[in-house]
Amino acid sequence: MSGEIILTITGNLTNEPEQRNVNGHTTAGFTIAANSRYTGRNGQPQEGNTVFLRCTAWNQLAEHVLQTLRKGMSVIAQGQLRQNSWTDDQGNKRSSMELSITDIGPSLKFATAQVQRAERQQDNGYGATGYPSNGYQNTGYGQAPAGYGYGQQQAGSGAGV
Repeated sequence: MSGEIILTITGNLTNEPEQRNVNGHTTAGFTIAANSRYTGRNGQPQEGNTVFLRCTAWNQLAEHVLQTLRKGMSVIAQGQLRQNSWTDDQGNKRSSMELSITDIGPSLKFATAQVQRAERQQDNGYGATGYPSNGYQNTGYGQAPAGYGYGQQQAGSGAGV
């Protein structure tokens, strides 16, 4: 998609991730607070503005968020910034910004983590973010598609690739 805004944010979870079900898809909703700090004129550290950004993870990524992340944890998240618009009960037009998470994990700046690889699940045509995968087969990073295997013999060559 052209024109989408991809954003990376580092901050702390302000609440426990909340599980919801949207049209049969599991979601995890939470807010990240990103604090800015700078050195003031007096040479001392100063607190700047805090940005609170509502975030949503979908499907398998949502399951991992719900199992792993907790309120107060420092995280690094990346996703597509989206604007939601609606009309409230008084007829006023309202809008809010939300980050649709494509990747998230704990920040290791002030913590350590033990990583455990999750079992791969069927996604029924939808990727981890909840968007259609358009029928493309995800073979993973560093893996060749079927028929292009390394170490397989080419017809008639007698040698591995």
